[in-house]
Amino acid sequence: CSYAIAPLADAPLDITADPGTYVEGGAVKMMPFKPEIEQLQVLMKTDGKQLKAKIELLNGPNNVKQEFEVYSSNGDQCSLFVCFQTPGGGNSIRIRNLSTLEYPLTYHVRASEVGSAQDSQPMWT
Repeated sequence: CSYAIAPLADAPLDITADPGTYVEGGAVKMMPFKPEIEQLQVLMKTDGKQLKAKIELLNGPNNVKQEFEVYSSNGDQCSLFVCFQTPGGGNSIRIRNLSTLEYPLTYHVRASEVGSAQDSQPMWT
């Protein structure tokens, strides 16, 4: 069941067309992105196993601006999709898989609003 209205209602399906990033249980992944990105969409899901994770929007090193902690017994049916407003530079996201090694997750990231830059792909480091 989705409570979102178009165009966000279809965004979780559209974002999975791009390859995701695999995160093992207990691992932390961080992704800085360009200052031209004004809105970033993030989808976290599993292949039917539990989803227990934290996603944080950072501005600068270890300066958390927003965070979401999620638990679902089935991360395929009940995934997490969030849109972060990210004005200015120095932003990054950090994904923490709070589950054990047996419960990996996959996350997908897409810039949905870009300022003056031509390239809307996030920077991967």
